[in-house]
Amino acid sequence: MLSPAHQQFLKTLGNPKRMELMLFLLKKPLTVTELVEKSAMEQSTVSHHLKRLRICQFVKSTTNGKERIYSVNEETAGPLFRLMNTHVDKYCQRVCCSNKKRTS
Repeated sequence: MLSPAHQQFLKTLGNPKRMELMLFLLKKPLTVTELVEKSAMEQSTVSHHLKRLRICQFVKSTTNGKERIYSVNEETAGPLFRLMNTHVDKYCQRVCCSNKKRTS
């Protein structure tokens, strides 16, 4: 049985919008405004998802004047997401997605 912490971890990552924000932040640190522009989400939606990502320590923020700059937690989340991307590129793009199309 999964612990509540494991459930929260998976629930946080299970949201496609949060995953999209993480993929942007893997490339470079960004402000909320930059994330809104890149994602085409509303500012309140981006802020809501960033709050959840911060609670789970997937991202961290620093302040530069009035701007808050978000970046990936490079101790744990950065390596985790890079490994996930490697796995997706190697297996899921080719196997999982093509199997899904065949069974549809």
